[in-house]
Amino acid sequence: MYLISSPRAGGGQVRAIYIKRGDRVKRGQLILQLDNTLIKQSAAAATQNIETLKAQAALAKSVYEKQKNL
Repeated sequence: MYLISSPRAGGGQVRAIYIKRGDRVKRGQLILQLDNTLIKQSAAAATQNIETLKAQAALAKSVYEKQKNL
């Protein structure tokens, strides 16, 4: 029986395969490596978006405080 799982964040291109057909594998053994470039780029973009939203929230709070004091 073969158990194949796929990455949660979508597909990925296989960069390296560390076993060959017929090899015995142990639980936890690394059998292949996926290219994670897209995931890293997505994470960097999300971090940048968070920083932008924090800056916008700080500006909105500042404007609110100034208007409240009028």
